[in-house]
Formats: sequence, C-alpha cells, structure tokens
Amino acid sequence: MATKPIKNALNLEVEHAPFTHPELLGEFPTKTYDPIPVLPYEDRALKADPTFKNLLADATVTHLEPKIGTEISGLQLHELTDAQKDELALLIAHRGVVFFRDQKLSIEEQLALGRYYGPLHVHQTVTHSKGIPQVHVVENSLEGSQKRIESQLYEHVNVWHSDVSYERQPPSYTSFKVLTTPPTGGDTLWASAYDAYDRLTPHFKKFAEGLTAIHSSKHQAEAALAHGLTLRRPIVEFEHPVVQRINLFFLVILVGWVNYSELFELILNVILDLKVKCFFVSDCSEPPEEFEPQPSQVGELRGSSPLNHQEAQKFEHPVVRTHPVTGRKALFVNDRFTTRIKNLSVAEAGPVFVFAAENWTLHLLVSCSLILRRGAALPDQAHCGGPRIPSSLPLDKGAVAIWDNRATIHYATYDYLTGNRHAVRVTPHDEIPYFESDENP
Repeated sequence: MATKPIKNALNLEVEHAPFTHPELLGEFPTKTYDPIPVLPYEDRALKADPTFKNLLADATVTHLEPKIGTEISGLQLHELTDAQKDELALLIAHRGVVFFRDQKLSIEEQLALGRYYGPLHVHQTVTHSKGIPQVHVVENSLEGSQKRIESQLYEHVNVWHSDVSYERQPPSYTSFKVLTTPPTGGDTLWASAYDAYDRLTPHFKKFAEGLTAIHSSKHQAEAALAHGLTLRRPIVEFEHPVVQRINLFFLVILVGWVNYSELFELILNVILDLKVKCFFVSDCSEPPEEFEPQPSQVGELRGSSPLNHQEAQKFEHPVVRTHPVTGRKALFVNDRFTTRIKNLSVAEAGPVFVFAAENWTLHLLVSCSLILRRGAALPDQAHCGGPRIPSSLPLDKGAVAIWDNRATIHYATYDYLTGNRHAVRVTPHDEIPYFESDENP
C-alpha cells in the first residue's frame, strides 16, 4: 500500500542572511577604457625575509595540505607592516592560497593591500562596486538564483580557471573578502599549478614546455554583450576575429578597412534565418585589392558598437610558466580562457586540453571556501580517481583568501543556490608570463 511522504524539520526553509554591505553591491557601468598598456611590476616577495620572522612571530600557522593551502590566525591584514606584507607575498607564492578569519579589512584597506602588490586590474565585463572599478563584485541574490540555476543547465560557467589569464599581465596576489554567506555551500576549490606540472612525465614536460597557448576573453565578452551589457575594453585574444557577435549583429572589430558583404548577409539571413549584418576586415595599413566603398549602414553600426575604433589586443602565453619568486614551473592553461594551443591542430590540441583538465582534478589537493568549508563535491572531471576532498573548517563572514593566480587554479561551485552570496575581489597585475628552461645558462 502506498504511503504519504512524511513532513519533518528537513522541509523547513532556511533563514537567508541579508546583504550586509549594500554599498558594495555590484553595478554594470557603461564607461569604456583604453586597452591596458604594459605596466611596471616588481614582485614584493623578492624583498621578503625567507625566515618569515616578521609575519609569523606572533601568528598561528596551519598548513591545510602538504602542498597547498595555509591558514593564519592572530593577524589582521590591515595592520601589517610592509615587511610583513612582503613575507605574506612570499608565503602565498609558495603555498598557493592563504586564508584569514574574522578580518576587519575595509574596502579601502583591501584596495591599498592590492596596490602594494601591483597595479590593479579593471575587468572588462563583470560587476564593479559603485564608483570603484578596481573592485570586482561577486554577488548572487536569492531572487537571482533561479536564473543562475537555469543557466547552469545549458552551459557550465563555473569551470577551472586562473583569473583573466587572457590579459597581457594576468593577476598575481588576488584578495577575496566574504561579506555575506549562504546558509550552506558556496565552496571554492583550489588546485596547485606547481603540482600539476610536477606530476607530468619527463617526456610530457618537455613537450609542454615548448608550447604557447592562446588565451581569449572573446566568449566572456560575447556573453556580456548578449545580455545588453557594455564591453568596457576591447576583446583580448591572440588572433583577430573575422566576425564578432554583438547582440543581433555580426560585426568585425572595426579597426582597419571593412567591406560590407551583401551576399554573405543574404546567406545567413535567408538560409540560416538569422538577423545579422556582415562585414569582413583586413588588418592591413592600406586598402586591400578589390576594396569597395562602405554603405552608409557601416558607419551607423560602427558608431553604435561598444568596440568602436578599438583594436583587439593579441597575446599568447607559455603553457608552462616560470614563477619569478619560487623559480618553480607551473601549468598555465585552463578551461575558461585557454582556447587554442599555437602550432597544434585542433585534433592534436584536443587530447592536451582533455589531459590538462583531468590533471587538475586528479591532483586536486585542497578544497577551501573562504575560510574552508565542510568539503565539497568534486566538479565534473572528478571521476579520475584522485584523492578525496578533505573535511574543512566552517565558512565565516569576514574571511579573506589571498591566492597566487600564477601558482593555482580555482573553481567556484554553485551548490548554495538558492541563497545570498556576496564577496569583493581585488586583483593586482603581475609580470608578463614567461618560461625559463633549466637548460638556460
């Protein structure tokens, strides 16, 4: 005989914490910026005392795993001296990610700490704190959770990545302060890029060390534009695109000589039932042969484009990079922004990407959620059979994580949906990535 379901305390709704810092909630400003030039950079860790006598004299240190992750208690980040900040950078360079509880760090002090480590990054698409473009707001509201859940059904945007690795000078010591936490979940996972490289076989190391990869913001920019947001800086990617999708139009990044293609537009609109305008670009300094005058629509569309007169920046990074402080080698590819490996065909590069993705989770060493949580389910590739995620400490409001994007990758889970989650990230630029062979004199 069928029985009715039993209602009990597990059916009760949890109480969601309100946003405690509404002044730091995100906005999408429409201001645009010039491409980022080459920035001066000096790693403060190179000035640090390697004994950590200033930073750790009165602190309690807990290494969470043998090769990644350290928790420090007994210190307030806003009270650190310059000598302590230098030693903190050195510790992060070696340990990958360092955590602090109950921090009274204001947003102004978090920005000052970030500037101490390098010029601050301004993101091209994501939410900023109002009037402070250097503050990347990580925010999900209870009301917006359902949209996030639905979007995850079709495309997993939470993938292993190193922050904005497509920039010419990607981030170094990135700080992340938790302001509002969901009742459960909301974990962030870190893995060591050092260890991912160290566990490669000698032959594969040699192969990877000779490669460079294309890192691109194109997909991220397209997603923002599709939602009607402003692209605040031009797309960053190595190869200049033939066409770039902008809302309901296919446009090139309008920098050189553009040629309207009525035939191609007809094919796309009639045969494929798309609503597009089509142009082709030549990146040369002189008009190409057979160049035809542009119709008036080109000028109108150029004027309405957020990429108006802006040229895509073109960068490539080594697949294996050398850390300037530790001298260690780190695997520098990720699922989010690495789109191609130079000089390899798609067929050849495919297995490399698959192996790299599996390698991250195979050698995942620590699960932390600012400050560490109970332990999270592994992401999609976790069937590889690597070590399990350890149990960890409960998440607290006011926790701060600082990680080195050159030595780690991370993965933000959405296991807390629905719920309110709010944090602020400050991201200094680092050096231009490079690889230094052991065979160099």
